[in-house]
Amino acid sequence: MYKQEVSKIKKHIQKGRWWLDEVVNADDLDKVKSKLRFANYEMEAASVGVAELCRKADRESAKIELGEDFRDSASGTIELIEGKLGAATAWLYMKLDMLLPNTRNNVGIKTVSNTIDNLLDVFANHHGALPQYEDVFVVIIEHCKPDRKSCYDHDNKGFKAVPNALKGRIFSDDNQFVMSLGMFTRYSEVDFYTEVYVLPMSDLSYFAMDYLNY
Repeated sequence: MYKQEVSKIKKHIQKGRWWLDEVVNADDLDKVKSKLRFANYEMEAASVGVAELCRKADRESAKIELGEDFRDSASGTIELIEGKLGAATAWLYMKLDMLLPNTRNNVGIKTVSNTIDNLLDVFANHHGALPQYEDVFVVIIEHCKPDRKSCYDHDNKGFKAVPNALKGRIFSDDNQFVMSLGMFTRYSEVDFYTEVYVLPMSDLSYFAMDYLNY
């Protein structure tokens, strides 16, 4: 794991040490300054590489799977993902292995709520806390095809179960001054599931650039 990345970091360190040895052997101040700059570059490159590895390890350890062993819950995953460069903070991502039910399907709506609750509980137990957002954009993306029986008009979908399960845990409330909501659909021939993203409103443009470019 990380063999290639570590190899690059070690090369930078080796070059940095070589330049430091050259500093010791330098016979005038200009040469010392020049060799120190080279040494500094290599050591900074090594430091950046280690920091990136730490972030990568954090992202991979943050991904949590929820199996089928929770009663009245679908399976799914939850993780924190890095936003684009310039984004304010990491975004919460959940994948629910189900589509949104009809508003009249109380059992299905309860399943959505239970799945999100269980995912948040497992995440909190694993990391000690849940991420917190002040003003948020909640994105719901369903992956399905038009001829499925569960392909309803948006106003007939039980989407309210999603923000209801998130408010009070990830953000304070789901009123219009705290939360904005976007619902989208992507065509899928085989896999049918629902994605949920929670991100600061200030990151909306970054998100749309990468995820809503259909």
